[in-house]
This record gives sequence, structure tokens and C-alpha cells, in this order.
Amino acid sequence: MMLKIVASAALVSVLALAVVVPPSRGQTLQLPADDWRRVDTPEPYVESFEARTLKPGEVYPQRVTLYKLPMQANEQVGVIVAGGEYVQFLYVYPVKVTVRVMLERGESWIESVQTFHVPVGRPLPARWRLGQAASEEEHWELLAFYAPEVKATRFQLRQLLPS
Repeated sequence: MMLKIVASAALVSVLALAVVVPPSRGQTLQLPADDWRRVDTPEPYVESFEARTLKPGEVYPQRVTLYKLPMQANEQVGVIVAGGEYVQFLYVYPVKVTVRVMLERGESWIESVQTFHVPVGRPLPARWRLGQAASEEEHWELLAFYAPEVKATRFQLRQLLPS
């Protein structure tokens, strides 16, 4: 990972966290350092970042992970919302739902994980169990409910790693 820095006589500040991914495409994934922090990962093919602040309704900070290798078939989970774009909903607690948004980009792919509070009066499907993914029908229902969040995340990921 490269850090873009600006140095002055008395000040050094990180402007952006930048990762060149994949090297063969020469693209650079840039995240503003004021908004994101790097998360250490033991795998050399993974770069992971965590938001410094919570968005409305979030339980934990958003995590964005870049995989510097092609997406495997078993990683193409949830529902396809556009070519090479997947959304998966997971039940994590009686009042929380995790949304995974994944964009496949050939030699690499990017994933966002966000966990939201379920609004009062909006029960999750009764058959869900801890860590269980939604059925296809439930995915479409949840996708309609969380449409603003999912669309914002898809847009964000497309900006970070264009096709």
C-alpha cells in the first residue's frame, strides 16, 4: 500500500490511502485518509479499510475489502443486481442485518460490509437464524427496503474501482 503524503516544515499529513490494484491494470484505489483507516490483513492479496465514522443506521463502521485476484464462483452469493454486482443479506442479531455488496472486476473484486439496525416495527423473517443468509425472495424484499443504502454503496464501490 502507498500513502500519499504532503510534507511541510512542521507538518506531515496523509492525504489518501492508495493501493494499485491489480498491477496488470494499473488502476489505483484511493480512499481519503480522513474518512478511512487501513486494517491489517495477513493475506498478501487482500487490502482492507474501515470507515472512521458511522453512517445513519449503521451498527459498526463500514468495511471495504479489495481482493487482488478474480472472484471465485462460491463467492458470487446473494442476488445479482447488475452484471458482476451481488448483494447478500445476513441476519446477525434480532435487530441487526448485515449487507454485503460485492463488485466483480475481472482480475480483482471489491466488497463492502455494513451492519444496520433493523427499524422498530420491521421484523426480520421468522425463519432466519444467526448468521443465516436470506432466501432469494427475502433478498429482493430486503433489497427494496434497503435500496438507498445499497445504491449508495454500489455507487461508492464503482467510484473506488471502476470497471
